[in-house]
Amino acid sequence: MFRDVRGKQNIVTRSFNMKQNKTNAGTFKTVDAALVQHAADGSKLHVTPKCMDVSATITELLGVPRPILDNVIFCHQADSCWPLSEGLQLKTKFDNIFAATQYLKLLDSIRQLKKEYDAEVNVLSKTMIHLAKRKERAQEYEDEIRSCTRQFEEGKANCQQVEEKLSDITKKWEEVEKKEAEMKEIEASLKLEQDKLDGTKSMCERIKKNLKEIYEGPVSELKGEIEDFEAHVERQKKSLEGLQEELGHLSHRINDMTNEKSELLPLLGQLESEKRATDIATKALEEKIEKLNDKLGLKLLLPKHSPISEKVSSVLYELSELVKGVQQGLENSKRERDAKVKEQQDRVDNLREQKSKSEQRLESTRKQVSENQKEMMQIRRELLQAETYCSQIRSYENEISDLQGKVAGLEAEIPMENVRERIDTNQKLREDLRQKLELLSRELVDMQKLSVEQAEIEHVRKELDEKRNLLESTKDEARGKFEELLGNFPSTDFATKVKNKVRSIEDQVSVLRSECNKLQASESSLETRQRMVKEDLKRKEAELEKIKKKIMSVCGSEGLDDSIAELNFSIAQLRDDKGCLNGSELIFKRYVTKIKKESSACCPLCKRGFSDSREARKLADAIEEKIQRIPSELEKMTRELSEKEARYNAMMRLKGDEEKMTKLRLEVPDLERQIQEMDDHLERSRKLCAEKVEALDVEEVFNLEAARSLVRDAETIDRLESEVASLQRKLSSRSPGVRRLKPGRTADVLAKEIKNLNEEVKAVDETTATYRGKLEEYQQLKMSLNEVQSTKLKLESKMKEESHLRDRKVKLEVEIEKLKAAESGLVRETNNFEQELCQAGHAKEATVKDAERLVEEFRSRISNREAEKEEIQKSFAAIKAFSENGKLEKLDNVRAKLSAFQGKIDVLEREKFEKEASIGRLQKNLSNEELRQRELKDNLQLHELRVEMVRRETHIRQIREQLDSLEVRNLQLEKRRIAEKMQTLREEREYYDVRCKEHRIKIEAAKRELAGHFKDAKKEYVHDLCKMKLKEKLSKEQDMYYRAINYAVLQYHEQKMKDINKVIRQLWQETYCGDDIEYIKIKTEADDKGLTNSKRTCNYRVVMVRGNVEQDMRGRCSAGQKVMASIIIRLALAETFCHNCGILALDEPTTNLDRANIRGLAAALANIIKERMAQKNFQMIIITHDEEFLRTLSQRLPTSEFFYKVEKSNLGYTTIRKHLLSAIM
Repeated sequence: MFRDVRGKQNIVTRSFNMKQNKTNAGTFKTVDAALVQHAADGSKLHVTPKCMDVSATITELLGVPRPILDNVIFCHQADSCWPLSEGLQLKTKFDNIFAATQYLKLLDSIRQLKKEYDAEVNVLSKTMIHLAKRKERAQEYEDEIRSCTRQFEEGKANCQQVEEKLSDITKKWEEVEKKEAEMKEIEASLKLEQDKLDGTKSMCERIKKNLKEIYEGPVSELKGEIEDFEAHVERQKKSLEGLQEELGHLSHRINDMTNEKSELLPLLGQLESEKRATDIATKALEEKIEKLNDKLGLKLLLPKHSPISEKVSSVLYELSELVKGVQQGLENSKRERDAKVKEQQDRVDNLREQKSKSEQRLESTRKQVSENQKEMMQIRRELLQAETYCSQIRSYENEISDLQGKVAGLEAEIPMENVRERIDTNQKLREDLRQKLELLSRELVDMQKLSVEQAEIEHVRKELDEKRNLLESTKDEARGKFEELLGNFPSTDFATKVKNKVRSIEDQVSVLRSECNKLQASESSLETRQRMVKEDLKRKEAELEKIKKKIMSVCGSEGLDDSIAELNFSIAQLRDDKGCLNGSELIFKRYVTKIKKESSACCPLCKRGFSDSREARKLADAIEEKIQRIPSELEKMTRELSEKEARYNAMMRLKGDEEKMTKLRLEVPDLERQIQEMDDHLERSRKLCAEKVEALDVEEVFNLEAARSLVRDAETIDRLESEVASLQRKLSSRSPGVRRLKPGRTADVLAKEIKNLNEEVKAVDETTATYRGKLEEYQQLKMSLNEVQSTKLKLESKMKEESHLRDRKVKLEVEIEKLKAAESGLVRETNNFEQELCQAGHAKEATVKDAERLVEEFRSRISNREAEKEEIQKSFAAIKAFSENGKLEKLDNVRAKLSAFQGKIDVLEREKFEKEASIGRLQKNLSNEELRQRELKDNLQLHELRVEMVRRETHIRQIREQLDSLEVRNLQLEKRRIAEKMQTLREEREYYDVRCKEHRIKIEAAKRELAGHFKDAKKEYVHDLCKMKLKEKLSKEQDMYYRAINYAVLQYHEQKMKDINKVIRQLWQETYCGDDIEYIKIKTEADDKGLTNSKRTCNYRVVMVRGNVEQDMRGRCSAGQKVMASIIIRLALAETFCHNCGILALDEPTTNLDRANIRGLAAALANIIKERMAQKNFQMIIITHDEEFLRTLSQRLPTSEFFYKVEKSNLGYTTIRKHLLSAIM
């Protein structure tokens, strides 16, 4: 139930429905809503959602917009801090509160309407220029139609006469063309036969030059000699093929023996290297044993020349005994270290626990001191403020007297009750002046319409003068060009004469272009041959590079033979290693079996006996472990050997590629030389072609382009002469028919009167603005006076709380002194525990480090002895393996086999050399025989060419006789005469055709323009002029409306923000108990880009002020400051906007506030309630769980008696109960 803005009672009811499903998921929805309105006569009006929107109706009845209800009056706790939200959300909230969006839409629509009017005015103004010219052009088109029709008929008759003459001369031309075609066929056949004869002669001369001896005998004998010679050459070729086949067999045998020899060489190298390695290892092992004996003091008593096996056994035994002693010392050291570390750790744990307890007591004491100091600082700030209240009250009294004096001064200067009347009087005067302006504007438009015809005549005269001046200037500019091109300056038909000259120059250019094409074709042929040679060079270079890369990828360098020899040696060494490894497995197995079976076994190398069975088993285990590793090592060695053999075979296959690479290295320089020669030849050809092209460019660019550019000038001159004649006819046929205007009433006089009236309107506007400024200043002073008086009353009420604060300050000072004394004692106790704990920790670390260092020394000694034993055993195993494998006998056998292979290879090499000598002699004889055979064939060809020459000379004489029978010279003279006459007639016909076509096009174009575009030109001109003036007036009015609304909205927004910030500052200073923020305010930043910008908006942010320094509150304030600022801003908005609706609901206002600020908030709310308690519609609703806040608020509001509490009944239902405030006091 509530009362609306008119004081009438209204009742709102809503029905809700809630269902709970099996899954405990509930659904809550509104079923129905109803509004009952009580009228003054006692009747009731029932409203349901079926007839109107209940929510919108309630908002209207409360007298506040919906954004105020949602964001100010009723705001949930979760959304209560929206004033400190991010910028876009805060801007949206304030825009909704100020209804900025609706105003912006209105301004935008006005601005858009003005833009449309302006666009129409621009279009109409451009259209008026076009319409004014249309009337002038219409008469021009009519005159042009008459002139062109007459010229078209004359040109058509002349063209018919020329066509008849051209028909007669064409028949004569066809007869001459037929004779000329016959003559050209004869000349072509003559030239073809002459070219063939010349080719035959040049071939004979070339054959004679190459022949050493010319055969003069019969042709039959020459052919028989050629056949016998060919049979002899064939027999020699067969002999050569047989020798080459025998040479191939010998090469295969030599290669097979060489391969067998190569297979033995690695084995020889392996055996020799193993023997040298065994001798060196034996000597090194003896030296190592002597050094160990001296270094460790083993006391070995062995003769110098005793076997190496005995020396190794003795050293290994002594090293084992030494390791056992070191291990026993290591175990004793570990036990002592563990006992000492445990004792020291127990002491450290005890001290750490005592220190922790002392630190906890110290922290609690410091926290209590900090809280008391904060409360003390707050009390001091309040006392300091109280001391300044008297001075502030005096300053406010002075300010009140100043403001009252200013108000009285304004009232004395201008009586405020008469200001409104003066403003209204000025508005009426301004309206009268604007009506006079409109009358004068219409009179000026009428006067301009009457002078249109006179303006048309002036326009024609002006255009005629311009055309004449342009014609004379064009002739003067082109006179030199015409005289240079034609030899004189024509009087008429400029374009025809220039075009004839252009055709003559084009014929000359065509001849030069054909010569250039021939040179370019020759150059293209040479470039093609060069490109082929370059492609061959590129292909061979690529092939050479490919072979290099192939050899590099396999060998790693270009030295193929060295790589093959090196790889061959590596393969031989690997084969030896593999053989040794295969034999060692069987020897090791025999050693292990012998050690395990015999009870008194000894070392198989040094023959030294074992001290006990454990030492024998240890040696057997080591050998078995070595045997287990042999298969993996053998597999690895086999794989490596296979890889190297594959690489060796790949290198052998590259032998042919190496020979090919040598051949390519010789061919590439030769090809490069050929390319260089072609480049020189091509450069000479290009230079000659460039000279021809330059001559062509001179003729084409300078002469031809100059003539073509002159064609445009000639056509322009012809067109201008035609247009000048047309304008002269138009001016002579036009009658002045201009109306006389009234004397003394000119357009300038009207314009001057309009200007004076505009100045008067401006003066009236300035006087009105002055009155409005005085009125606003008076209202502002009255508001400031009310604010200062209100602030003075609040300060007087605060001075009464000073005594209570001083008592609390004394109690806090005593308590702080006691806590500080306790704090210093706890600090000393904690420092003592810290020192003892640090000393115990250092002692423990030192003990651990000493023990670890000693253990590390024992471990290092043990690992050194074990490594020495392993090294001695490994060296002795390698020496023993070589002595038991029979490698010396194998070495002698390999050397004997290699010597036998070398003898056989020498015999085969001598036989191969003899075969190669025989093949060389045969090849030389074959080369000489082929030269002789080539010479005989050339003699036969020479005889045949001589017969062909005689036959062609006879045919050429016959053709020349046939050509002489035709009168070639007379035929050419006749053809030239007929061609000149035909060209003259064609040019004349073309001239008349072009002129007739131009006249016909002009006539059709003029008729189309007169029938379509220039129809009703005057009527359209008057209509568009009226329309343009109307749109201009509408546009000015829209601009005036826009500025007035925009100014009013900005003034309203600015005034409201001042009121809001004033209330916010007052509430903050009354409520907030800290001294870090003097006050807060809402900072508005207008996007001010001019009055005509429809997108003008304001950005909002909450700032806190300290010492005239502003900072954004968002992100810098605590949670309590954020809550308090949000509540104060909502209170200020409610104070400013909620005059019709005095309801305000605060949901949990004390969230995140400390006790001092809670008390300040309670005091501020109590003051607001006291000030607005007299209003009938005022109601404040506070929802809170803080009973202390409720208690403080009830103490400051003695008139409040009850509060409502939400509780649960015994049955579990939620109930609202009414309680007395005295129950919680």
